[in-house]
Parts: sequence; C-alpha cells; structure tokens
Amino acid sequence: MVQGHELALGMGLQLAIARLARPALSTSVPIAKAFGTVSAPLVICLVMLCIGVLAFFVYTLSDKKLDASVAEDRGTAKSEREEFHLKDIGIIITTAVWYLAILWPSSIRRCSRSSNTRPAS
Repeated sequence: MVQGHELALGMGLQLAIARLARPALSTSVPIAKAFGTVSAPLVICLVMLCIGVLAFFVYTLSDKKLDASVAEDRGTAKSEREEFHLKDIGIIITTAVWYLAILWPSSIRRCSRSSNTRPAS
C-alpha cells in the first residue's frame, strides 16, 4: 500500500459501512412486518453474510491463483517475494491510524451532542 493513504482508506471504509447500515436499518422493520416475525430480517442478513463470506473465499482463492501465475510469468520464486512476519502485525497495531479510527466516532458523537443543545430561554 502506498504510504500515507491508510487514513483515507480507514475513513472511506467507515463511510461505506455507515452508508450501508442506513438502508439495512430502514428496511428491517418493513421486512419484519411483512413476514410477521422479528427473526425474518435476521435470517435474511445471515444469508447475505454467508454469501459475502463465500464470495470472500472465492476471491481469495482466485487471487492466490493469479499471484502464482504472475510469479510464474515473471520467473519469480516464492522465496523472493515478501513473506509474512509476526512483527508486521505489531507495526499495524502501533500505527496512529488505529487510534484515529477509534477516536473518530466518539468525536462525531460529541460534536452532534453539542450542536443539538440549545440554550434555555
């Protein structure tokens, strides 16, 4: 990943999840009323989650095959590629991006609370 773009990625993912959560919240009540049970939206979400997990594994396997074919075309051995090390996880955890990602929602809540309060007249 290009240096300096981690914050943009984190904020973009948060925005995408927030935009996907709103339709999910607004459609769960009509689905529950249509099926007559509260568990219907949960079952639909569970099915969609299973489809997403299955798509993830299909993508991962096809990506692994693509990496192998690209390495074969380039003549690069697997040992020459960058390997995974446990210290990489430490680098990710100690990055300031995670601190910002944790603090971001709490700062939004504080700002929205302060803007909603009006002085008593």
